[in-house]
Amino acid sequence: MKLSAPIKLLCKLTVWCSEIANCGNTQNVGGNPRATQKNEVKSLNKMDIKYKFHHLGIPINERRSDERYSEHFKMFTSDNKGKFRIQFHRFEEDSPLHTIIKTKPHIALQVDNLLEAIKNENVILGPYEPIPKYKVAIINDGGMPIELIETELTDEELWGKAKEQNDLNIEGKDLT
Repeated sequence: MKLSAPIKLLCKLTVWCSEIANCGNTQNVGGNPRATQKNEVKSLNKMDIKYKFHHLGIPINERRSDERYSEHFKMFTSDNKGKFRIQFHRFEEDSPLHTIIKTKPHIALQVDNLLEAIKNENVILGPYEPIPKYKVAIINDGGMPIELIETELTDEELWGKAKEQNDLNIEGKDLT
């Protein structure tokens, strides 16, 4: 079976996300790669920050029928029709966003305190509040974009507001 490029990318991302979640916490037992034992758990958390999966974002070149447009970022966003939260992003050539946001997939993680989570990080977008009660920043983590989110909204409220929104509120609260 031949897989399309977006599906191949999604498969690679799934492995990558799995590796992040496991933090490399397994080791071969007796040289057998199938037999593993847990090492002491390493934490992705810094300063007691807890990270919760929010969504996966994938840059694409193909137009989709359900795209929403952000004039400020010159970016189109659409949602996966499946049960998992996956967004597709298509960018105009002159989009002002950082190159890694436009070219590399990102994982979005929810945190309790966005400003604490981005402290001492290489912030490449934000922090800002595109939707009331939804704060966002994107960091460059070793050449990969990681979106960090702080929100009080339920998933239903958030995804409903995102679909109703005509453009991102870039005039909203600047959190810096």
